[in-house]
Amino acid sequence: MFLPRRAALIGLFALSVATLAFARGHGHRSSNDRAGNFDYWLMSLSWSPSYCLTHPDDETQCRRRGYGFVLHGLWPQNRKGFGPEHCATIATPEETTIQRALAFMPSRRLIAHEWETHGACTGLDPAGYFELADRAFASVKFPQALTTPRKPPAMSAGDIVRAFATSNPGLDANMLS
Repeated sequence: MFLPRRAALIGLFALSVATLAFARGHGHRSSNDRAGNFDYWLMSLSWSPSYCLTHPDDETQCRRRGYGFVLHGLWPQNRKGFGPEHCATIATPEETTIQRALAFMPSRRLIAHEWETHGACTGLDPAGYFELADRAFASVKFPQALTTPRKPPAMSAGDIVRAFATSNPGLDANMLS
């Protein structure tokens, strides 16, 4: 399997962000999970060219910006399973927060979805959650071979994992999937 034929290869590239790990209680996945009850962060990246192969009419992500990797989300997770999702909140991201998030996330719809599904469960307010997501995304060094989204090289999933581990000292291959 090689890029970009198999969107599933890197459609969601999950990256445990050890530098942002929280030592928290163990939760479970349900619609009533408590905010702030999780063990670590999982960063989910998406390879935009693969997404655009199946969504060519997505003007925001595919026609205007020419993205490579984008942040799909920063998710609270638990060592004993999935992290909390859909925690009760009345908070919503303000327009200034959305505008900042559009620098690393491709659409308002994705920003709203990630806040409602994951961000509300972090114990942070929307501005704090997206600021942390921005810092986490900015901390990743993307392999040189994957920084030109229009002409990606033919790489297997293992090649991609090794390239990320090499480009990010302290990040082990077992932290990537």
